[in-house]
Amino acid sequence: MIESLRTRLPEDDRGVVRHGHHARPGEYSLVLLRLFTRSRTCSPKPEQVVALLSQRARHLTPGGRFVIELLGS
Repeated sequence: MIESLRTRLPEDDRGVVRHGHHARPGEYSLVLLRLFTRSRTCSPKPEQVVALLSQRARHLTPGGRFVIELLGS
């Protein structure tokens, strides 16, 4: 996915795309979150989703954006 994003950017901007992890310090202007929704029985509880989003939001720079990708089975 990162390589796909890099290919869509102007060559001078490709170096700013990097892989981060919520457990490591850092701030990003874009946070991509992939949620797997296989079935109703495996769906996270609302409080789990809120905790997840709150945790990731701490890494956003002011004015940063979330991109949430929902992946089904």
